[in-house]
Amino acid sequence: EVVLSGDMNGWSRDRDRLDRVADTDLFVRSTELPADARLDYKLRTDGRWTLDPLNPREQLGGFGPNSMLPLPGWKAPPELTRRPETRRGTVEGLPLVSKHLGNRRKARVYLPAGYADSAARYPVVYLHDGDDELAYGAFDVILDELVARGALPPVVAVLVPPIQRGPE
Repeated sequence: EVVLSGDMNGWSRDRDRLDRVADTDLFVRSTELPADARLDYKLRTDGRWTLDPLNPREQLGGFGPNSMLPLPGWKAPPELTRRPETRRGTVEGLPLVSKHLGNRRKARVYLPAGYADSAARYPVVYLHDGDDELAYGAFDVILDELVARGALPPVVAVLVPPIQRGPE
C-alpha cells in the first residue's frame, strides 16, 4: 500500500492512495495542482514514511527531509533571499513560564532593525513552531526583507516552540 501525504492534502495518512500499475512495482496517482505550486511530500509505504525514490529534490522540514516538487510556474518568493543592503533585525531568547500549561520553555523574539534605538510601539505576531520558523522557514530573513521592501511595517515576532504540539 502506498499513500501520498503532503502539503496538497494536509499530510493525510490515508486519503490519497496510489494505484499499482498492473504487473509492475510502479504506483501512480493523478491530481490537479496550481501551475505555480511548490509542494513538500512523502510517501507512506505499508505505513512507513519514505522519500520518493524517483525524485532527487529534497527539502528539510521539522520532521526531517521531505521530497520537494516545484511545478513549472513556481518562482521562489524574492523575500526568501537576503539582500546585502537589507538591515537585519535581531533574534533574542525569551524564557516563558505557563501556569496554564504547567511548563516552561525558551521562546525567541524577533526585533526589527532599529528597535533598540526606537521608542515606537510595534505590532506583535505570535507563531507556534517558533524554532522551526527560524530553522526551516527563514522567518527572520522574510521579515527583514518584507520590511525593507515596504510590504510590511516593522513588527515584533514571538516565536514559541511547542512542547506538546497537538494540545497547544
